[in-house]
Amino acid sequence: LPCICISPLDDNVEQEIIQAEARMAQAAAERESAAEGKAKAGAKAKESANTKTEEAQGLGVQQGVARVKLIIAAGTEALEGAAKERAKQEAEKARRTLMGSDSDSDDISDLYDSSDEEGEDAEKSKQAKKDSAAVPDEKSQPIERVRWMWYSKDGWEVYPLEASREIETHYRAEKDTFSLEHAGLVRMIKFDYAKKKFTQEDPSKTPPVTEPLRRHLMGRGLQGMWEMMSVKYQPPYSLDNSDAALRVLQRVWNGGENMLGRPCGYGFLLLYSLLQGQMRCKVLPKGYDEDWWWGSSNFSAGGRSYQRQSDGHRYGLLLTQLFADRQSKSVAASVLNVLGRNRQLCVRMPGVKDTRKDRDSTVWNGWTDEKDKNSPLADLFSKVVPLIQDLKHRRGSPVVFPPKPPHPELPPP
Repeated sequence: LPCICISPLDDNVEQEIIQAEARMAQAAAERESAAEGKAKAGAKAKESANTKTEEAQGLGVQQGVARVKLIIAAGTEALEGAAKERAKQEAEKARRTLMGSDSDSDDISDLYDSSDEEGEDAEKSKQAKKDSAAVPDEKSQPIERVRWMWYSKDGWEVYPLEASREIETHYRAEKDTFSLEHAGLVRMIKFDYAKKKFTQEDPSKTPPVTEPLRRHLMGRGLQGMWEMMSVKYQPPYSLDNSDAALRVLQRVWNGGENMLGRPCGYGFLLLYSLLQGQMRCKVLPKGYDEDWWWGSSNFSAGGRSYQRQSDGHRYGLLLTQLFADRQSKSVAASVLNVLGRNRQLCVRMPGVKDTRKDRDSTVWNGWTDEKDKNSPLADLFSKVVPLIQDLKHRRGSPVVFPPKPPHPELPPP
């Protein structure tokens, strides 16, 4: 048999094996030391977190204690103030008793401290000074923003810009009287600065007719436009039948009605109520569906009849075309134009609410004054105009707005 001879390891190979074993042992030791270091770091972090939590809890307790102390101090001060007030009232009552006054009197002045009255008077005077400082001098306003009005039987009429400028110039010069020529008539303007009463007289009439004047400071933007409106509104009693609807239509057609309700007393408010749906109108009591043509020649027998809900929007749209100033550049005409083109938008508009003091008056003013703090006309425009503007700028809005000029015109007949 052949024999296999195994020679002993070389010295160099043996040394390399020993060195490899040593390196492996050193790596294992390093890993153990790294693990121990991580464990120590985790323990330190946990200890630090516990310490911070305890500090935060202690700080919260301290803040809570401080807050409780403040509450107790405030309550103590309130009790001391109440005790001082009671002592002062008892001393005042004792003083009045010694002076001979009746201590059992029911007069509320026995329990009223004069120092409180003085304090209230001082507060009122301070507030009055602040208000006077906040309101600018009326004569320092630009003269273009001041418009003068006179009161007629149909409401307040606004003077043109030239006439208003002339009246304002004499007003700022503090003249008592002067003569104004307007629309071919001469009127005598009188100023009573002490009573703030301004009037005008027509000397051509016998006896002379005296009409009150009003000085109005225009606002900014669209608000300044509707604040100058003075609308005469006398709505019809009912529009539930064709006779009433035709009478109103004939009256508007012949009278030359405008947005301010001159001379018929309908104006903007009637058109808005019809388009919005607040006022109902029925031109025809019944209607017929599209199949009436295929039935009998008698309309009542052919097709299916139904009760009309309201013709208010159609009637208001027709009535708008008969107004003399339907194409004027005004807030009222613009609102009616948009509502006439968008019937689906009318149900979202607010209704007309009369919040005036004198509801028997037929004049609706767009401003407020000392006599009446409410203006339902201004409240209506302040709700309708922002709502229409918001719908206009909304993406994908289905609202149809009038086209911009120039508009195509038909040739003259």
